[in-house]
Amino acid sequence: MTTKFQRQDPEMLWKQYILWIDLYKYYLDSAFKANVFFYAITGGILTFYFSNPQKQYIKYALLLPTLMSGSFLYIAIYGIRAFKITKNEVKLLANELELKEFPDLNVLTLVLYVFAATFFIVGISMIVLILDLIKI
Repeated sequence: MTTKFQRQDPEMLWKQYILWIDLYKYYLDSAFKANVFFYAITGGILTFYFSNPQKQYIKYALLLPTLMSGSFLYIAIYGIRAFKITKNEVKLLANELELKEFPDLNVLTLVLYVFAATFFIVGISMIVLILDLIKI
């Protein structure tokens, strides 16, 4: 079996492997931080809205969490699709380095699916709330 790593020395393969694993850890950390940021903003705006419903233009503040939901949903779906490349590269490198065990990279994909589902639900809920407020 020939792989694209056949002519590289083991030291270079290890460097590539470590780079991919560090990138995976960065993506996982970034996904959680983005999710916390999203819920902090959404929670703050919803708390302000429900404590001041009589203000005339407060309903427009609900657009921010709605747009953020759509944006983060798109990013999560893109990440799920794009991360397949990383998983394949790590598997190839692990095989070439003859590693018996290597990190399960499906965790990030699972996390992104859960986040995408919650972004979708929150986004739809926000749209329903906005439509109810403007009486469409």
